[in-house]
Amino acid sequence: MSGVLVAAGAAGLAASAAGIARGIASPRSSLLMPVRWRADPAACGPVAALTFDDGPHPVGTPLVLEALARRGVRATFFVIGQHVERHPELVREIRDAGHLIGNHSHRHGHADALRGRRFWRRELGRCGDAVEAACGVRPTLFRPPMGVKSPLQAAAVRDLGLAAVTWSRRGRDGRRADPQRILDRLGDAGPGEILTLHDGTDPAFDRDPRPTAAALDPLLHRLLGGGRIERLVGVDELLGLAGTS
Repeated sequence: MSGVLVAAGAAGLAASAAGIARGIASPRSSLLMPVRWRADPAACGPVAALTFDDGPHPVGTPLVLEALARRGVRATFFVIGQHVERHPELVREIRDAGHLIGNHSHRHGHADALRGRRFWRRELGRCGDAVEAACGVRPTLFRPPMGVKSPLQAAAVRDLGLAAVTWSRRGRDGRRADPQRILDRLGDAGPGEILTLHDGTDPAFDRDPRPTAAALDPLLHRLLGGGRIERLVGVDELLGLAGTS
């Protein structure tokens, strides 16, 4: 009997560990903190949200803003604090164009998710400070770098009163963008979805953001001309988040 109990206990621990691992690695998981990754189409209607990560970037961000302006699309930009410090004028352009700005951490460190609560309070606070200094508005939305979460990161998010937003699908353009692959991955999206692309660059490596920008005109044509989505909106409107900056 004792062997059976030990085996059952070990199986329970393994299942718990697997659940926690999924909570850390899965962008959609709300195990560690509430995560909004899509809206209910019945509640939001024929709209979806287009989001951009890892900016601002002196080449990519202006090209993306131009493409969005051509179609009158409002998007959400999750910015990296150290990029904001280098290019505050681009954050002002994003804000002045009517787009929503979110916090994507200050340095976007690949191993930072498992760091402590105090680290994450500083990390998120520094990004918020940089955005506020640049455009006068402090973000209230947070997107975890790579969608990876942790219990202590989640505690800091709660401390600062931020809302976590991830995605329902992404263009996989974070390192190397291919316009056709972006179209293939995102072009058939439907109402309620949150789509993710990159106008900027992960600080750990360089990338050319121009192929992502080149994909936007055909992508927006396909999304808005397919009959399923009437408008692309900020995630605040999509998710009904009142008072979101």
